[in-house]
Amino acid sequence: MLNFSECAGLLDIRWVDDSGNPAEVTGGSIQAFRETAPGSGTFLSERTSGRAQAWDIFIPPGRTQEYLAVRGDGARYQVNVTFERGTDPFSDKVRSFSQHIVVNCDEIVRLNCVVPSGGFTGEIVGRVDMLGENEHRFGGFTGMVADQGPFDNFRLDNVLASTSQGLFRMEKLAPYDAVTPSRGYRVYCEMSFRLRRRYEYFAMPF
Repeated sequence: MLNFSECAGLLDIRWVDDSGNPAEVTGGSIQAFRETAPGSGTFLSERTSGRAQAWDIFIPPGRTQEYLAVRGDGARYQVNVTFERGTDPFSDKVRSFSQHIVVNCDEIVRLNCVVPSGGFTGEIVGRVDMLGENEHRFGGFTGMVADQGPFDNFRLDNVLASTSQGLFRMEKLAPYDAVTPSRGYRVYCEMSFRLRRRYEYFAMPF
């Protein structure tokens, strides 16, 4: 027979607006990384090939609060909370991030994550065209992608024209300097042209 004892702590994660009122999110995830050694200030993370001590990989839409249980032995934890607002990757879906350092000793610890209340106004606009070709539908017209932005934000746009070329606009982007160091977006297009044996699919190099 093996006897052992363990205690648990509970992280009470709440999403609030600038005034402290509950604010709904549409998705996200939570990870808690344990300090490698007491007082070291170094935490295991995905970047250091470490494994989270506790995690919640899916936050259902409409939540304003979520709980996460971790070991409650007084160790320090780095808690990474990724959360989303909006539902449409073409217009309003934005990902944000909040990080906390907590000491949890057999208790409930409340963490407030502030949800940005103001809308983002950043845009990437331009014109896409394969000169000398008539682009046509590739799934749903010529597609523009801006990805790998701050907090892994991304935005999509389709060029809605019979010959799928022309102006594009990727709107309401999280600003590149929302993180330190700043992190710009990778922008590229996908398109197709010609028919039958001459058909070609093209993705812009990046």
